[in-house]
Amino acid sequence: MQFPEWKEFQVEPAAKLLGFFIGPAMGKFNWCGPLSKFSNRVKDIKSASASISVNAYDFNSRVAPVLGYQAQLLPLPGGFAFTERIALTTVLRAPNNTFRHGDFFQLNEFRGPKMRSPLLASASALFRTASRTIATWPQWVVQMQKAAHEHLPLETRRQGKLYPKCWDSYSYVQNLRWAYEGFPESSRRADPDQNQLLLQKLSVAGLAIREKYAAANAGAVPPPGSEFFIKNLLCKKRHMKER
Repeated sequence: MQFPEWKEFQVEPAAKLLGFFIGPAMGKFNWCGPLSKFSNRVKDIKSASASISVNAYDFNSRVAPVLGYQAQLLPLPGGFAFTERIALTTVLRAPNNTFRHGDFFQLNEFRGPKMRSPLLASASALFRTASRTIATWPQWVVQMQKAAHEHLPLETRRQGKLYPKCWDSYSYVQNLRWAYEGFPESSRRADPDQNQLLLQKLSVAGLAIREKYAAANAGAVPPPGSEFFIKNLLCKKRHMKER
């Protein structure tokens, strides 16, 4: 049987659905558009030659938010910490290596501009999705674990990836579990594309946040989608402050 009308049909490694790519090669496509827009808007700020206060306002309102949609289901690439540092240096018109990374977010204590961290805002967005927006992900993790136990090699499962080698990134469900568990460093240590120092810092901050939530919930970390996360209006602000 022939299908001549399908002669131009192409099989792609990933396809876009509602703003996210799905498929074996989704990892290398998901951040291409947002990161390109991020870089272009930083260049626009640089070419505008405005004052530092205006630059800071534009960065906080027009640059940092462009990563927020994908950040609901995806952690930023491992090299983004360096990208963020270069962007902040450019926006503030400062020489390279003038500040340590954390110093950028303390400038307001010395009457400088208050800068927003896209990196930490993205981590917060992923945590909120895991804790409040999508509460059914634990069921999907169980399904993936059963499928991995039946079909994947032992070494792959030992690394906690739950996906075959032909896939280039963790699943969205695993990203949500990673965020909810406090960004544990051990679960991503085998991934060479991740910044290990960044993973360590996220893990320390995530553990501290989980401990605070447990202390506010009779000693137990609230389950995803629980009343603690749904009704606690300070959840978002508390999470960002601890970061």
